Amino acid sequence: DALINDQKIYIDRKGKIWTLVGENPLGYYNHETDSLHNLNNIFGPRCMLQSKVGDYYIGTANNGIFKIDAETKDTIQLLKDVEKFKLINRFTEYNDEIYASATNNIYKISKENKVEEMNKPEGVDWLFNEISSIRSKVRWLSTHKKVLVYHNPLIKSCKNFTGIGNNVFPQQLYITDLSFDVDENLWVSTYGSGIY
Repeated sequence: DALINDQKIYIDRKGKIWTLVGENPLGYYNHETDSLHNLNNIFGPRCMLQSKVGDYYIGTANNGIFKIDAETKDTIQLLKDVEKFKLINRFTEYNDEIYASATNNIYKISKENKVEEMNKPEGVDWLFNEISSIRSKVRWLSTHKKVLVYHNPLIKSCKNFTGIGNNVFPQQLYITDLSFDVDENLWVSTYGSGIY
């Protein structure tokens, strides 16, 4: 089962190491005792982000999105019960808001914990698996691991990225990661087709 074998490490802004392992609870490494510990209220972690203000966001497989408040240390569920049964794949932070890529949705999460679904083209089933952002007004995503998409909140729509000028960008890639460098160049990692 791919879900059980999904294993990731997340290192937060203070260097704390977190473990995200399949259907198991979210875990963390205690440097002082040289041991792993679990948070037994968050299961099936898939992705994690510590915001600039120190709040933690944890995306899960079919258990919703959790937030651990930096000040109160409270853990809250951000999605309603009917929305929790999705794969939350990745977070990015932009303008003090958190964006999450998910099965058939992009969520925008405000500081006040308001969760809003972003507009997406009608009649298309989207599985957003990667998301990244820069200081400008565009967020980049890959959908169904094949198509690179950009979302512009000014016009509230998503469009396929087909290239710039005469440089055509392939439309059937297995996209594995998106990342921006310090010069705001977007890097696209693929499985079997190199890096763009």
